[in-house]
Amino acid sequence: MHVLLAVISVVFGGFSLVLYPIGLELAVEVTFPVAAATSSGLCIISGATQGIAIMFAMQFLARPLPNWERKLESGCLQDGAFIPQDFTYSFLWMACCLTAATFVILVLFFRPKYKRLIEEKKALSNSKTKVSVINKEDSSNNSTEVTKL
Repeated sequence: MHVLLAVISVVFGGFSLVLYPIGLELAVEVTFPVAAATSSGLCIISGATQGIAIMFAMQFLARPLPNWERKLESGCLQDGAFIPQDFTYSFLWMACCLTAATFVILVLFFRPKYKRLIEEKKALSNSKTKVSVINKEDSSNNSTEVTKL
C-alpha cells in the first residue's frame, strides 16, 4: 500500500507541475477579451480555494490510526490533544477519483474556442493591403501584395 501511495504521489505531482503553465495559457486563450493577468490571477485564486476545500475533505475522510500503528515510534507528540490519523484512503480517493472525474469532464465537455487565435487571424487577414511599386526604368505601376506586421 505504501509503494502505491508513493507512486501515485510522484505521478500526480509530476503531471501537475507540467500542466500548471499550460493551464494558465489555456485560460488566457479562452478568456481573450479579459486581460491575461486577470484570467491567470483568477485561476490561481480558484486553485487555492479548491486546495482548501480538498484539505477539508481529506480531513473529513481520514480515519483514526489503529492501536498497533499508534504504538510505533513516531515524531509526532502524542499527548492526547492531537489524535493521529490515517490519510491513506482519503488521499487515494482524492488522487484517483477526483483526477479521473476532472479528466472525464475536460475530455467530454470542455470544447473551447480559441478566441485570441481567431482574433489574430482576423487581424492578419484585414492587414493585407495593395501597394504600388514604381519601376524607375519604364515608370509602369506594378501591384504587389504586402503584409503589414
